[in-house]
Amino acid sequence: MIHENIQIKNTISETNNSIRKLSPFRLLTESQTKLVKDIVNFCEHHIRDNHAALVIEGDAGTGKSLALNTAFTRIQTEARQEKNSPLYETQNILLVNHPEMIKLYRNISTNISALRRKDYERPTTFINTAQKSD
Repeated sequence: MIHENIQIKNTISETNNSIRKLSPFRLLTESQTKLVKDIVNFCEHHIRDNHAALVIEGDAGTGKSLALNTAFTRIQTEARQEKNSPLYETQNILLVNHPEMIKLYRNISTNISALRRKDYERPTTFINTAQKSD
């Protein structure tokens, strides 16, 4: 019984630590700050385009997920709260393939007014929903 409690506490601690690592309120490095700005600018400039792709590459542990979550939080804040933004009233979804990552992003979203749990979807769910609604 004690071993099970320790295991549960360790899992909760690991989850909380992961949530802190991905928090959009963390201090970013200079390159992460630039990446966030580039992502938001890309979205603003290509909002009316039929097709556009931004590829983000980097080694594991370089902060891509943190930068993405920070950029997405900014995008959703502009979409939901900033009337002067080109992103205002846009519908945005962050597609996340890894089940644990989507869980972390959704947990983070519960504490941020501009984010909703439904803002994060698995690619398959997104594709299936899009096909049903044409």
